[in-house]
Amino acid sequence: MSTLLESRETATTQAPPSSFTLDVRDLTTTFRTRHGETSAVNGVSFTLEPAKTLAVIGESGSGKSAMLRSIIGINPPSALITGELVMGDRDLLSLGAKERRSVRGRDISMVFQDPLTALDPVYTVGEQLIETIGKANPDMAKGERSARALDLLNLVQIPSPQTRLKAYPSQLSGGMRQRIVIAMAIAGRPQVLLADEPTTALDVTVQARIIRLFRQLQIENQMSIVVVTHDLGVAAELADDVAVMYAGRFVEFGTAEQVLNSPAHPYTEGLIEANVRAGQPDRPMAIGGMPPSLQRIPPGCAFAPRCRYASASCWSGYPQAQHQDDGHWSRCVFAPGQPTD
Repeated sequence: MSTLLESRETATTQAPPSSFTLDVRDLTTTFRTRHGETSAVNGVSFTLEPAKTLAVIGESGSGKSAMLRSIIGINPPSALITGELVMGDRDLLSLGAKERRSVRGRDISMVFQDPLTALDPVYTVGEQLIETIGKANPDMAKGERSARALDLLNLVQIPSPQTRLKAYPSQLSGGMRQRIVIAMAIAGRPQVLLADEPTTALDVTVQARIIRLFRQLQIENQMSIVVVTHDLGVAAELADDVAVMYAGRFVEFGTAEQVLNSPAHPYTEGLIEANVRAGQPDRPMAIGGMPPSLQRIPPGCAFAPRCRYASASCWSGYPQAQHQDDGHWSRCVFAPGQPTD
């Protein structure tokens, strides 16, 4: 059987390291609503190494997008966020609103899932791109901002860039709009780029181009990337490390090869079995049941109601992370290994 990583290139790992990392420590995001509290992110921790890519995979509703929005600081006022987000020598959660805005776009930036809603339909691409450049570089002269906008469109490989600057978002294809959103996200030369389902709703040819573009931009700009996706093929192509998220928690973590070729959690195993791959002899098998409501997460292992291996012990308490091999861990009572801190 072919593996998910057979076609992966290693271009993203060839760049020399930058001086930045992002340390996420016990990140918790709770939304207060009329119907009670929703724990969208529950104690997530990871370290994003310089010029490396982390892919976070899982079904819709697992907390992936809420995690990204908590990191960059754009959740609604109803969100209560605790933990630490350490970038360089600063904890982003300790910054005031003005300082946080100054970091956003310049040190850390984000590519949103739907480029059409991320762009304002009443302004041209050039107007929006120049405005974004100005916010990230307030001392830059207007003429320089226009030149930088053109450079960015060239960088993301937009054909006829001078013409596209005068176009409105509705006049561009989905793939081209996504490239515009990426250009806006890197306008401030961020050290960390967050990408929320950047290839959703794009055909496979355009997806491949976007993936190649991310690789190229990472090498040229020395960026670290966190990409959220439900597409395991995207994770296999882009990621150095993979985190599997379920019901607001990471349930497995390791290198892309470890997680995608030797899964140690039943949920990861189910995601891989449900993945459609070229040359796959068997029909994909969907995971039975539905993810739990984040307002009513079951006791013990949240995946237990859907797990084919579940036993009484799975309901008695949330499982510790079990060390598998060289940084690879899984939160499953049946996973072999030793408890890890």
